[in-house]
Parts: sequence; C-alpha cells; structure tokens
Amino acid sequence: MLIPRYTLRRLLLVMTGVALFSLVIAQAVQAKPWAIGLVAAVAGLFLSATLYACVFVGAWAIAGLRSGKGRQVSSQNPFRSASQPPQIIPPVDPE
Repeated sequence: MLIPRYTLRRLLLVMTGVALFSLVIAQAVQAKPWAIGLVAAVAGLFLSATLYACVFVGAWAIAGLRSGKGRQVSSQNPFRSASQPPQIIPPVDPE
C-alpha cells in the first residue's frame, strides 16, 4: 500500500496531543518548574531513542562489513544428510 490510511479520529488525537505539548512548552518558557521537568523528560527520551537507533545502525553496518569476509554461502540445506538418522524406536508397520 503506497498511501497510509489515517482516520479522522487518529489525526484529531495527534493534533490534540501536539497542542497540549505545545502548551507545556509555552509554560516551560515562562519558567514553570513542572513544565521544564516534563519537557526535559520528553527531550531525554527522544534523545536516548535517537542515540540507540544511531548505535544500532552503526553496529549493523559493522556487522554487514564483517559478514562478507571469509564466509561462503552454501546453496544446500545444512540439515540434510545422505542417510536417515538412527532411530531409537523403530517404526511399526500399520498393516
């Protein structure tokens, strides 16, 4: 699906949340301690999530560079063998 489907209810909820957060930011600019703390907490969560994503992308890139060296891709199933495994309980013929 190329175009995501958003309902009017979801858009109104997002717009209400952004408006309330804007009100909290306005209170933080007016030096209200609770608003400064709330904005700092949200900014800290956003910063830590962004930092974790950057570290993950960096580790993913390093792992991608290392996985190409010395590793050969086999086209056969590694769990397939030429013979059947030994059976502890032999099968019973139903007839």
